[in-house]
Amino acid sequence: MDKVFEEQLNQFILNKAIIPKSLGLWERYFKKMCLAWQDMKPEIHAQHIIFSADNGISVDGLIGYNYEITRKQSQNMIDGKSAVANYCIFNHIPYEVVDVGIACPQGIGVNRKVAQGTKNILDGAAMSAEEFDLAYQAGYNRVVYYAESGINLFSFGEMGVGNTTTSAAVLSGLTKLDPRITVGPGSGPDEEAYMNQKREFVRTALSHHKGHLNSPKEVISRVGGFDIAAITGAMVACTDLHIPFVIDGYITAVAMACAAQ
Repeated sequence: MDKVFEEQLNQFILNKAIIPKSLGLWERYFKKMCLAWQDMKPEIHAQHIIFSADNGISVDGLIGYNYEITRKQSQNMIDGKSAVANYCIFNHIPYEVVDVGIACPQGIGVNRKVAQGTKNILDGAAMSAEEFDLAYQAGYNRVVYYAESGINLFSFGEMGVGNTTTSAAVLSGLTKLDPRITVGPGSGPDEEAYMNQKREFVRTALSHHKGHLNSPKEVISRVGGFDIAAITGAMVACTDLHIPFVIDGYITAVAMACAAQ
């Protein structure tokens, strides 16, 4: 971090006709954005990107939701009928849905489909190394594309039935944390029996891939999803280009843990 620039930034804020710290969170976020940019941009130009993909565990019916929800909800987002779409529209934030692996033949939104969903992680690796690279590069390239048109702030989201389970598996594989810590209810019921079943699934999946979870790429390829791979690539691109980004929840937080490593 450039300490000289940070001091200039602090002085810039102090010289304004405001009570010190009166801007609250906005001042904190403004400083974080400027420190990422290493500059004080006159305007924020934001872009929200939603990466959509299906998971083998949902396509094979191992969780209690129909995998076709991914396709339908992704289309709802494109049509402006979902919560995230309405949030973006209300706040004048452009957004897009990028299909990196929805389980249907046609592409939904921006078509970067690697495959029609990953494979069942209880049977083998979720994706090949080549498939990981395609999904990762899809995320990376979307950021480069928008950066070249002047976007200087990104936010990332995802859509994919079963991806809180794959994210928990990725986080446990990456950090060696017990699934008791990494597994939550996701969109399922917040009941102990359901949570125990989900934790046991993650433990079983990780045991199947023991010895092959030695890097973020290996972990995502073995037990993750195309959405996580794409978001990881997008976050690395942001870092390379000095563009700040916002995460929207658990799946994107897991991707950030992978990108940081």
